Order: sequence, then C-alpha cells, then structure tokens
Amino acid sequence: LSRRIEGARSLERRTHLGRLAEVLADELGRPEEAVSAYKRALEIDPEFVPALAAVARHLGRSGQIDEAVSLWERILVLSDRPEASPKPPAALRAEAHLRLGQVARRRGELDAAEAHVKAALAEEPDGGAAPDVLVEVLESSGQGERLLAVLARRTEIASGPALTALVRLRAKVLERQGRSAEAAALYRAVVDEAPEDAVSLERLVALHRHEAKNAELVWPLERLLELARGPRADELRRTTSAKLDPEALALELARVLVELGTEDARAEGLFREVLERAPANATALEGLLTLVERRGAADEVESLRRRLADATLAAQSTGLTEKARAHLRDPGGEAAAYALLAQAELEALPLEGLVLRAELAGNQGELEDAAASIRRLREAASEDDEGTIRQLSQRLGALAMGKDVPPALAARVLEETLAVDPQNRSAAEGLLKLYSALPDPVERRDALTSLLERAASLPPEGRAEAHARLARLARDAGDLRTAETSLDAALALELSDE
Repeated sequence: LSRRIEGARSLERRTHLGRLAEVLADELGRPEEAVSAYKRALEIDPEFVPALAAVARHLGRSGQIDEAVSLWERILVLSDRPEASPKPPAALRAEAHLRLGQVARRRGELDAAEAHVKAALAEEPDGGAAPDVLVEVLESSGQGERLLAVLARRTEIASGPALTALVRLRAKVLERQGRSAEAAALYRAVVDEAPEDAVSLERLVALHRHEAKNAELVWPLERLLELARGPRADELRRTTSAKLDPEALALELARVLVELGTEDARAEGLFREVLERAPANATALEGLLTLVERRGAADEVESLRRRLADATLAAQSTGLTEKARAHLRDPGGEAAAYALLAQAELEALPLEGLVLRAELAGNQGELEDAAASIRRLREAASEDDEGTIRQLSQRLGALAMGKDVPPALAARVLEETLAVDPQNRSAAEGLLKLYSALPDPVERRDALTSLLERAASLPPEGRAEAHARLARLARDAGDLRTAETSLDAALALELSDE
C-alpha cells in the first residue's frame, strides 16, 4: 500500500512539473526554466511523453544531436509498445520521424532518411507533424514539391482560421521557391474570403513591390489604406502582425499612381492629405511638386520648392535623430520613427542617425534599407565604430535568414554582412545554404567557388560541403578531373575536422 501511495504521489509530482513547464514556456516565455522542469519530470517518469518531446526539441536546438536522437527514438518505441498509456499522439510520432530523418540525411544515410519521412507522411493529412516542423525538415532537404503536396492535402480537410494559416503557409513556401505568381494567387484567394486579412494583403504588396508590378499594387494598397483608416485599424494592429500605417500607405499608393501616369488627380489628393497631417513630409512634397509641375501651375511650383528645401534641411539636421528617438518613447512609435528617418538622404544623417535607421529598418523588415544604412555607416565611421557596425551587420544577417525573406534579397544582405565582417560564420553558412539551392548549375558553381575564396569564416564542415557540391556539379557536367579534385578537398576537410 505504501508503495502504491508513493507511486501516486510521484505521478502527481510529475504531472505538476509538466503543467509548470507548460506555463513557463507558453505563458511566461521562459523556455530554459521550462526545460529544467521537464527534465525533473523525466527523472520521476522516463516515459513522460510531453517531457520527452520538449527536451528532445531543446537538445536539437542546442546542437546536442545524439542526445536528441535518443529521446526521439524513445518516443517511437513507446508508440509501438501495446501497453504504453497514453501513447504519443500521431503528430508527435510524425515529428519524431521527421527529426530522425533530418539527422539521417545529414549523416548521409539517405535510405533511412527517406523511410522516416515516409513514416511521418503516412500520418497525413489529419495526424501530421506541426506545420513549422514539416516546413523546416522538408525544405532543408530540398523537398519543396513534396511539402507543397502535403500542405495541399491538409487544406482539403481544414476550415476557418486553420485553413487560412495553411494557405498562407503554402504561399510563403511558393515565395521562397521564386513562384511569386502562384503565391500571389493564394494570398488573393485568402483576401477574397476574408477582406480584412491585412497580413495577406501586406504580403501581396511586398510581392508586387519586389517585382515592380505597379498595376497589381494598386488594389491591395487601396484595401490596406481603407483598413488603416477604418474603425478596426487599432484592433488589427494589436491582434495581427500588420503595420497598417496610413501615412506610409497613402504615400506608396500615390507614388504608384504617379508612375502609372493614369490617375494624377487622385495621387495629388493623396499627397495633399498626407501634408495636412505632416506639412514637412519631404516625400509628399516631392511627389506633389512633380504633379504640379506636370500640369504647369507655376505659382504653386515655387511655393512647393521652398517648402521642400526647408523640409530637406530639417531632415538633414541632427535634430531628426532626436525626433525619431522621441517617437520611440511612444507605444507603437517605432514605425513613425523609421518613417521620419527614411525621409532623409543617407549622406545627410549623422552617425547616430545611421545606426538608429539601420536598427529600425531591420525591425520593420526593410532589409535593403538597413543594408544601405550600414554601407553608409562604414563609409563615414571611424575605427572606433567598427564594433557597432559589426553588431548591426550580424543582426541584419540573422534577419536575412528569416523564413519570409526572398532568397535573392537574403543573399544581397548576407553578402553585405560578410563584407563588413569576413569572420562572420553565420553569414558564410547562410550564403552556403542559399547558393547551394540556386537552380542553375553554372550559377551555383560560380557562387560556391566565389564563396570558398572569400569566406574565411566558413567552418571546415561548411567548406567540405561546398567542395562536395562542386564535385557533384563537375561530375554532372562530365568534368571528372575537377570532380575528383573537389572531392579530395572535401575529404581532406572532413578528416581534418575529425
């Protein structure tokens, strides 16, 4: 009886630790402490499934691959054990197979990797792994088409917000594959079903903007501007990742209309609306000046030129940085602070303004502007500022590797990061990943060769991977001598790393 009582108490403690870990991870944002609680739960019950999964994920993220593999395998053993209760859910079984397949592929065990992936996909569509796990594993192994097929099967049984999230996810995968037209069609389908889906509208704008498709930009910009001025604007900003900045949207829509040359009067009205709220907005003044000159209103042209000159001088002053910092003291003022600094020419900003603009541009997802700010900072800074520049470039490089960044933009930003800091290992490894995925074999070969010559920070395993990829490219091209040379270099690096 005493053993039964003690056993019941142990299970109660285990369950309590599991609940504590959930609160620490999900509600308090303290993942390290959550893992500690899960580990204590495993000391009581080595087969406590939630703890096995949480600790396995943590070990994988920490680079402790062998330890993580052991836990994922234990989860699968429990799945096959008839007396296990409760059994690991289907989604967790699928995740275990995907993680084990990922490790097997890295180790060159391709048959085992494929067997694990097939076992994971056998749980589809209603029992598959979490979408982020599925995307990470299949994309990292170059199985984009397979991933899209799985996501398409899931959409057939999903509904409501889950369906919207899946369609958006498919669109993001297509974006990363460079299939922007298909991605845009999916985002448009989401918006047709949910007209207030500002997140999908912003992705549409980003896609069309990146490809300079001004005609396609008009409709989503109009809809976003309507939402930004509407009664639910604050709620949408609070509950989604949408920025919904009415001033920025009005300026971009006006710019697009000017470039299209079809609705000058409407564009002029938008510029004037912005100037009513921000009389010194240089972008609006410049756009309005262009339109007024176009229709030959000489008196107003001179007035606008004076206002633009004054606004430009104001933007060039050091006080601009202080105004931006003042915006940062307000809740949600980061977008306004960046918009203020973005009005200025980079050459006119002081060093602290360039640092702040680079930081804010990165936060706002404007990676090209962040990279341009860092380039200007490098030109204007002294040796004493090198540490700050290196920190900014490292952060920018990390942002460039985000899931929603187009590969071409990510490559440009990471190249800038590597130019600032040739010892930046993460930038070199990011470029290796991007260049390894280039579809054209000649471009892939040239990019990888150049990277090996420039990136001293690429670790031995990364250099070995690059040489191995070059060997395969040379073999496929029939250049066996080069293939052999590259393979020898890869093997030498592998041996030196051991």
